[in-house]
Amino acid sequence: MGHCKLCGSHEIQQYTEVEPVKYKEAVLQVPMEYSVCANCGREFVATEQIRRNDAAARDAKRAHDGLLTGNDIVRLRSELDLNQEMAALLFGGGRNAFSKYERGEVTQSAAMDRLLRLCSRHPELVDDLKVMTRGSFIFRKRVISHQISGEPRGAESWETHSPDADDGMESSGPSHYRVKTLAVEELRYG
Repeated sequence: MGHCKLCGSHEIQQYTEVEPVKYKEAVLQVPMEYSVCANCGREFVATEQIRRNDAAARDAKRAHDGLLTGNDIVRLRSELDLNQEMAALLFGGGRNAFSKYERGEVTQSAAMDRLLRLCSRHPELVDDLKVMTRGSFIFRKRVISHQISGEPRGAESWETHSPDADDGMESSGPSHYRVKTLAVEELRYG
């Protein structure tokens, strides 16, 4: 957390207290962080704590308005198997929009919130969005590894090289085996 700018001590203790925040016609109870120097007793709010406090207040306001919080958006985006860049390109809002939504720096619009909730309830809509946005980028599946299992039972190993590469391994095992493929969906511009 740094040091006390008053006495120079590095013995800084961090605390969180619930503070009232007026919003519209309500008073929201928001957990706010602050620090206290154990040496001189000086109370202060560090830069990173200010960012987290702002995000906590914004999330409390989102929840009050019935919008998804930053953590809700992270969970939803993960469930849809999208990274932040893919989500921004599919749903709109700009290249860094989802990063800012998730960190609590920006509150999403009500329209964006509804679109995210619809896609969460109906994940097949994400495929429709991909088709609608094909002109600006391409989604493709990239194989990142294979899992091969065979005799002896229960023996499994991951190959992380390209499946087309000749690895020089001779096949001394049984000819019957099972392959599981782990693939990721990624963007390719063009």
